[in-house]
Amino acid sequence: MQGPQGSQGERGVAGPPGPAGATGQAGEAGKPASAAVSYREITAGASEGRCADDEAVINALLVCAQPGVTLVDDPARPGRKIAQCVGGAPITQGAMVCLK
Repeated sequence: MQGPQGSQGERGVAGPPGPAGATGQAGEAGKPASAAVSYREITAGASEGRCADDEAVINALLVCAQPGVTLVDDPARPGRKIAQCVGGAPITQGAMVCLK
């Protein structure tokens, strides 16, 4: 025959807090790390991917009719870049990440 089960022991004390998370990435061209990021889809058949006037390109993912993607100077906005397929090939699909 078995006796009654004993009571459970006390719960342990919570451990110390973990390390702080990483801070934001450094801003581009003097922009603060807390700057807003936007995502833009590029329509099929477009000749280029362009961020808004107050934004800069962070990253561009283009699927081109022919291989090769490049960032080139935007003739309408000095100091800014636009994404294009190499040789002016049409974009079949794409997206861009822009920084305000």
